[in-house]
Amino acid sequence: MAPWGKRLAGVRGVLLDISGVLYDSGAGGGTAIAGSVEAVARLKRSRLKVRFCTNESQKSRAELVGQLRRLGFDISEGEVTAPAPAACQILKERGLRPYLLIHDGVRSEFDQIDTSNPNCVVIADAGESFSYQNMNNAFQVLMELENPVLISLGKGRYYKETSGLMLDVGPYMKALEYACGIKAEVVGKPSPEFFKSALQAIGVEAHQAVMIGDDIVGDVGGAQRCGMRALQVRTGKFRPSDEHHPEVKADGKLHLTGFRGTVPTASSSDSLHFSEEPGRNPGASYAQILQPRTKSASLRLPRHTAHHPTPETMPARCFFYPPSHLCRQRPGAAPEGTVKAPMPHSENCSLCVQGTQGTFWTHCWTDLKVSCPVCAGGN
Repeated sequence: MAPWGKRLAGVRGVLLDISGVLYDSGAGGGTAIAGSVEAVARLKRSRLKVRFCTNESQKSRAELVGQLRRLGFDISEGEVTAPAPAACQILKERGLRPYLLIHDGVRSEFDQIDTSNPNCVVIADAGESFSYQNMNNAFQVLMELENPVLISLGKGRYYKETSGLMLDVGPYMKALEYACGIKAEVVGKPSPEFFKSALQAIGVEAHQAVMIGDDIVGDVGGAQRCGMRALQVRTGKFRPSDEHHPEVKADGKLHLTGFRGTVPTASSSDSLHFSEEPGRNPGASYAQILQPRTKSASLRLPRHTAHHPTPETMPARCFFYPPSHLCRQRPGAAPEGTVKAPMPHSENCSLCVQGTQGTFWTHCWTDLKVSCPVCAGGN
C-alpha cells in the first residue's frame, strides 16, 4: 500500500462525522471522545476547509451544535450538513406532505412543512417512538398511495451511546421497504447527493476531500463512491470486523488522540498529512491529524539522510515540514540505550511527522521511539 503522503496528497477539505467521532451521545449531553476537541481546533487553525457531516436525526441542528459547544467544540450551525434540513428542502420542492415517524427532538425542523393529508412518509431515528402503532400508521399511509414515497434520514444500522450500541433508523426503514414492496429514498449518508452538498458548502471537489467517520459503510463506503478518500476512526461504532469488510476498505485508520505541543499557525498549504503509528498501539495501525504541509516540501526527501542527533546534521527540510521546523533535541538528552549515531530513517517514522512548526515534541528518543525502526534499534 502506498505511503500516507501519497495516499492523502492534495487533500484540501475534511468532512467530519459527529456521533462516534467527536462524541458519544447519551444522558447528560453525552461525552466528548478523547482528543476530539483538540483535533477539531487544530484542523480549523489550518487552511483546510472543514465541514461537519452527520446523520443525526434525534436533535435539531441548533440543539446538536449547542450540545457540542458545551462540550468544548468550536462549531456553528452553519458548518453542519444534516439530513433533516435537506429533507425539508426536498419536501418543499416536490410538494410532499409527510407522515412524520421521527423523534420529538427533531420535529422543530419540520415546523414549516405541511403534514395534512400525508402523501409520503419521512422516517428518522425515532427512538422510543418506534412503536408498533406508529410503524403501522406509516405502513398504512404508504399502502394507500398509488406511488408511495418513503424518505429515510440516513439508513444506519446502529450507533453508539455512552450506555452502549443502539438501533438506528436502518432496520425500521428496511421493515417498511419489505412490507410495502418499495425502495426508500435516503437523505443523509451514504447518499451521494448528501456528500456532494457538504462538499459544495466548502467549495472543494471530491478528489480533494477526505471523510472521517466511524461507519465503514455509511461514512467510508459512501464517501469513496463519491470519489473521496475516507478514514475510519477506532471509536464509536467501529468493530474490528470492519477491517475485513467484504466490500469496503478504508483508506486508513485514524485516532484523534495524542495532540501535544504547540498548535502551528496557519501557513501556505494545500494538503493534509497523516502518519501511521503501528508502534503506539501494538497490532493496530492508525493515524493522527497533523498540520498542513507545503506543496514544495512534499516533493523533497522521501526519507531522511541522517538521524540528525543535532540540528547541524538535520536535512534542510525535516520530511514534509517547512525550514523553520528545527529539531531541538541534543544527543546528551537521549535516554540510555537509544540510538545516537546517524542512521537512515524509515518513511513511517513518527519523529518527523509529529513535530509542530517551530516547536518539536519530546522526540522519538522517548515515548515515540517505538514507532521508528531507527530509534527502536532498527536499520
